[in-house]
Amino acid sequence: METGLRLANYGYDPHFFKPLRINGRDYFVQNEDFSYRFFPRETARHPGTICFPADKPADTTRIFILGESAAMGDPEPAFGPARFLEVQLEGRFPGHHFEVINAAFTAINSHVILPIAKDCAARDGDLWVVYMGNNEFVGPFGPGTVFGAQTPKLGFIRGTIALKQLRLVQWLESMAHQHEEAGVKKSPAWGGMKMFLDHQVGPEDPRKAQVYQYFQKNLEDILGVALLKRKGALELTEEGKRLLPVLTDSFDRVAEVIAGFRQARSKPPLVLSVPPTFAHRMLLPRLSGFQRQHPDLEIRLETPPSNVDFDTAPVDLAIYFGDVKIDDMIVDLLMQEELTPICSPALAAGVADLPALLKKGPLLHIRQGEDMHRCWSLFVRQSGLENINIKRGLVLETADQAVQLAMNDGGIAVVDTRMCREELASGKLVVPFDRTIVSGRNYFLVSRAEEIEIPRIGAFRTWVLDQFTKEAA
Repeated sequence: METGLRLANYGYDPHFFKPLRINGRDYFVQNEDFSYRFFPRETARHPGTICFPADKPADTTRIFILGESAAMGDPEPAFGPARFLEVQLEGRFPGHHFEVINAAFTAINSHVILPIAKDCAARDGDLWVVYMGNNEFVGPFGPGTVFGAQTPKLGFIRGTIALKQLRLVQWLESMAHQHEEAGVKKSPAWGGMKMFLDHQVGPEDPRKAQVYQYFQKNLEDILGVALLKRKGALELTEEGKRLLPVLTDSFDRVAEVIAGFRQARSKPPLVLSVPPTFAHRMLLPRLSGFQRQHPDLEIRLETPPSNVDFDTAPVDLAIYFGDVKIDDMIVDLLMQEELTPICSPALAAGVADLPALLKKGPLLHIRQGEDMHRCWSLFVRQSGLENINIKRGLVLETADQAVQLAMNDGGIAVVDTRMCREELASGKLVVPFDRTIVSGRNYFLVSRAEEIEIPRIGAFRTWVLDQFTKEAA
């Protein structure tokens, strides 16, 4: 029966990655079905967008990030550890390519991370960063979990995870789920941390010792070595003894850096307010250069959805976007917005002209305050395409979201192509027709006249103007 179900393509692939062919090349992408082995479908959490070549390119270092929501960077992975690590490495080692693959996601624990690690181990990685332990009590199989059995035997846990790879077991589980939907029993929808309020684990709960043992075993299986002897008094294995001085030295170095942070607190930080997509795609890739020039300066980056009130906001400098009229401030032009339609190669295939493309695909809109269709309205008006119905498709909050969705065949976005250079260069996105307009909206650096002589503010203003002068050239 198992063979028949597989031949009929029934069920889901239990692996963390799944293969996908894009523009004639083999890639691995995230498998949205992976988490069904660990969560009820109503509360299932999923990894973020992942896409990397099956064959690692030459001169590339591939790094996997493993962990839970903190490692993922929830709620905005674009500003999480993986992205920061990638930007810092590329700034420190220019000319070398780094692939930082964010394999972490929300609500999981070491029972889930272990099979993810095994899948990552087969994907030609060079470095694995593991940050886990936050969800051992509330994640799958923990004593405070709401996702199923609480603290069963480890053999039961691993047997259950293994059995759910079988299509027959997936079919039986599907039958049980249909029975639940009929009204006998229904799993609750995802409700965030409040879901666990009725399942708190007290400080004297005897199940805590079992959780620690499971965590140790899962960690050792991820590393491939035993760290502690399990019989008799608590004692390190030979491998553990070799690892201990390395960890001790690392923690000592961390303590030294933290002490340096405390000393630096007397120096005011540089506080910046920047639009989210501009920060992600234009500022962060360059920021490591400024950090190297000012290694002792703490930088705090805020990314509000709209321009801050610079008269009252506690920020040193701000980058404004739009039709900006500001009195009594220094306003420097950084970049004029140019709008060009982009989409995936699949969506553009076989389309004769731009009007046909705009009628074919969903339009991706970027909300501008109360105006839901501003970008496309400007584009069709200046392009003489006002007969196109633009009030359809999907309204998003940021251009970054529009780029991500367009890349995944979700529709046609009209954005400044400088915001998606990597995706265009890799072929994940295309400019199907050469039509660009100047929107009349700009990005400005705003500073207070009385503060530009302050060293940290003056230094950043000089640096960022130099960066975007080079951009314009």
